[in-house]
Amino acid sequence: MTGNHEELKALPPRKKRRGNALASLSGLAREMSRIYHAMKKGRMDHKKGRSLVWVLAQMRSVVEAQALEAIERRLAQLGTNEPMRLIEHGDSGSTDEARATH
Repeated sequence: MTGNHEELKALPPRKKRRGNALASLSGLAREMSRIYHAMKKGRMDHKKGRSLVWVLAQMRSVVEAQALEAIERRLAQLGTNEPMRLIEHGDSGSTDEARATH
């Protein structure tokens, strides 16, 4: 256990931030970057770093899914979740009166 703890200590210190830094895509990208640089500089074992970055990539999928769920909820609130209809032959669905020349 000491070896793993030592590798994490080898990472550059995180800046103090409010909230969960790993709950956003930018926070996950920052953490991946820190791990990459630690591996590049030889402060972290490649296998360990690769494993951590893989986990962060999985977390990214969760963050993206949560964002999509929020968008779907918002669309439902706005009442725009009706199925879209196809436009055929350039017909935009306007009425004959709107198409008449003035």
